[in-house]
Amino acid sequence: MGRIHLASLLGLVLIAGCVRDNTITTAKDSNNPNAPTPIVPVVLHTVEFRVLGTINLATITASNSQEGMEIISSGLPWFQSIKVKNDTFVYLDAQSSEFGTIQVQILVDGVVFREAFSNGFSPKIAVSGTVHF
Repeated sequence: MGRIHLASLLGLVLIAGCVRDNTITTAKDSNNPNAPTPIVPVVLHTVEFRVLGTINLATITASNSQEGMEIISSGLPWFQSIKVKNDTFVYLDAQSSEFGTIQVQILVDGVVFREAFSNGFSPKIAVSGTVHF
């Protein structure tokens, strides 16, 4: 009879040990301060700034909340691509002292995100927005 009790007790200890070892703790367990912190993947988006038009020379301002601002003078067309994280503010403007047309575009992952046109003498146009994809 002693061997049966010992075997039963050993079986209960093994079962209890397995249950305890297989307990899964998740980050949603607010009662457990030792719960692991979830890893949120960083998603990068390709942002392309474009300035097109009929004018020869434009002053272009391109900026984003991660890298800052860049001001250049350039002939058209002008393009620039960068990688940004979600919730990044982007801005593009162009102006000229010539007569003609300016088109500015911001594309996110190949899709037009913001676009605007201006024409006439000394055209000036700007677009901006926060990338939430």
